[in-house]
Amino acid sequence: AKKERLADFKEAERALKRSVELDPGSAEAHFLFGVAMGRIGQARGILKSLFLIAPIRREMRRTLELDPGHGGAHHVLGEILRQIPGFAGGSDKEGLKEFEKALEVSPRYTVNYVALAEAYLEEGRKEDARAVLRRALELKDPIDPGEHDRNVADARRLLEKAGP
Repeated sequence: AKKERLADFKEAERALKRSVELDPGSAEAHFLFGVAMGRIGQARGILKSLFLIAPIRREMRRTLELDPGHGGAHHVLGEILRQIPGFAGGSDKEGLKEFEKALEVSPRYTVNYVALAEAYLEEGRKEDARAVLRRALELKDPIDPGEHDRNVADARRLLEKAGP
């Protein structure tokens, strides 16, 4: 239920804020704190959560300052940029660049392939999407085995959508 999910995300946000306070040099604490805020925003709805954009971006930028190779932070920035309206700072083009960077620095996370392929398809770049999806299906050593099966299924679905 939405109310229960929101309560869980708020509890995670409180705990992760405390983690950042206890260890401000932890890239992962900043990243997860930003993700928790993002989940709250998703549960509430984008337009009701526009005030969260700046703090989430701040946490992702801090994550990247501490760990420039953090693909998850690039992924989150890509999601934000592509999901929020232009008047609030959204940009499909900039979001696409973030997804490309996420895949570049974290090629063993299969979710990065799917997100990038979706962005390519939305931009009409079917051949680029197909190439990325084929790479996802060929990945033999994913670092996210818990999500791998779902991501592979999504990649196959998108590959069908992209056509031959």
